[in-house]
Amino acid sequence: RLEGLVKVDREVREGDRIDLGGGFALTALHTPGHAAGHLSFFERRTRALLSGDNVVGLGTVLKSTLTRSDEELIVRFDKAGIKILAVSLASLIKL
Repeated sequence: RLEGLVKVDREVREGDRIDLGGGFALTALHTPGHAAGHLSFFERRTRALLSGDNVVGLGTVLKSTLTRSDEELIVRFDKAGIKILAVSLASLIKL
């Protein structure tokens, strides 16, 4: 856990810009799929995309032992998650 070890000074949401200096800035992109609140970051000048864990191959990675709530999450992901992931990936392709 990072609670108490990391100070959060602001929340980052879709469309927020993070100035890196030197004329560079990251734009936050909401890219749900593997995680509902997942963000990717795009630097327009260099066309660099910082993205993690959008596609994990076959299935998804959760943890080795599943609880009842984990199983319910997987069922919800199977029903709606593939569509949400596809929309997220399509938005990244347009960059």
